[in-house]
Amino acid sequence: MDRRNFLRTALAGAAGLSATAILGTEAEAAAPVYLGRRKVDPFLDRDVLHVGAGLGLFRKISFRAKGNDVYVYDVKVDYSLGGDQHFNTRLKIAQGTSSRKLNLRYNKRFVQDVTFRYGKLPNGNGAAFVEIWGWR
Repeated sequence: MDRRNFLRTALAGAAGLSATAILGTEAEAAAPVYLGRRKVDPFLDRDVLHVGAGLGLFRKISFRAKGNDVYVYDVKVDYSLGGDQHFNTRLKIAQGTSSRKLNLRYNKRFVQDVTFRYGKLPNGNGAAFVEIWGWR
């Protein structure tokens, strides 16, 4: 193989690898990242979920209810580099479904903590859990 053919082959291979890396990054950005889970008390509860910079940057967050319907009343997001954001949500999330995505004001910032007030109706249908998911 002469030098020209070697270079063409090497460049074509590198272009394929970079395209794969870009597509992999886009697919990763579209997938939600699990941030944590909390058990919901029967009436009204308040929790703080520590996220930290180790999980990366996020543009949006959402909530998912497991086991029973969950009501999320108020959300506060604290950022690693300072600042916070409040959401007066009043979300009713049916069991097995997700809330709408909440857009974070500081696009692509490290989320330090998520503080939220939530609850469920004491309907005897068992325990409820709320999960928080981040979107890049």
